[in-house]
Amino acid sequence: NTSQLTSLCTALSCLVSFGHFENLDDYISKLTQMDDKKIFMHAMNQIRDLFGKETIDKILALIIASKHGLEENELREILGLRQLDWSSVYSSLVNFLVSQNSRLMLKDGYKEATGSILTSKKINDARQAITRYFRTIDTDRSCDELAYQYLHTEDYDSLYNLILCYKNFKSLYLLNEYELATYWRSLIEHDPGKYSLEVYSILGHQFHADVPLPVEHDI
Repeated sequence: NTSQLTSLCTALSCLVSFGHFENLDDYISKLTQMDDKKIFMHAMNQIRDLFGKETIDKILALIIASKHGLEENELREILGLRQLDWSSVYSSLVNFLVSQNSRLMLKDGYKEATGSILTSKKINDARQAITRYFRTIDTDRSCDELAYQYLHTEDYDSLYNLILCYKNFKSLYLLNEYELATYWRSLIEHDPGKYSLEVYSILGHQFHADVPLPVEHDI
């Protein structure tokens, strides 16, 4: 199955980097006695020892804390790494990552395994770093990521102010109207006196006036 294949690939990456041929049989025996999580952590600790625990943990935390992964250039810029340094780190992590829509995410099964090294503080610090980065960018992508981060850090005022801007409301509505409604429902549940459904309705009416439904023609 997928989990076994992933663990096999991880074990193979450990073998490739193992430098003591005379002890290889003992090392293989050691790996075969590990479960999926232990194999992953063994491989990850090798990479952490090579590039520094702080750097690797930040990369993992950023990927996990993001909505649907981060692009290579986004990760590099958030971390402040030179292209050469990033390329070296990425080549060591590539077996643990998958790229979807140009964004890097951890392969299935690895996210849970990082729980022993990624504390809630590291995840929260990652969320703050992602927020600071995307606040400097005015795109549909940044709007989507910021809304997600504001919700998960319970920064309701920032979430409200983001959506209150009609350009952002329109962007989020076109991206996923149900998710936008979830954001607003979270605001109302947090403080119904401060965040009203009426404002959402006004923005919704403006959107539908601005973006009329397509006309269906008889065939």
